[in-house]
Amino acid sequence: LNGIVANAAKIRRVAGEHRQTYRALVEEMQRQKIASRKGKEEVVRLHSALQTQSAHLHSVRVECDTGALELQQLKQKAAQLAHAEAKKAAALDGMQSQYQQELQEAQE
Repeated sequence: LNGIVANAAKIRRVAGEHRQTYRALVEEMQRQKIASRKGKEEVVRLHSALQTQSAHLHSVRVECDTGALELQQLKQKAAQLAHAEAKKAAALDGMQSQYQQELQEAQE
């Protein structure tokens, strides 16, 4: 009878240990589920931030392309104006030379 009581006590002690181990495993599983959910939420948040940054980068690229095109057009316009000014200066030089020549001829 003493052996049966000792075995029953041993079984209760082992069962208690198993219950503690099971509870610890269940708690750890809950912590892992929470961590997994938080990780998934962080991935979603980061993905959203990445999409926002990507859209912003695209708009900046469009602005840069537009600015580069405008700069090219301004350079072309400046070159045209410089050419027109050079033609005017050459024409004025020609007129001045002609005037000086006519003036010299008139003075002679």
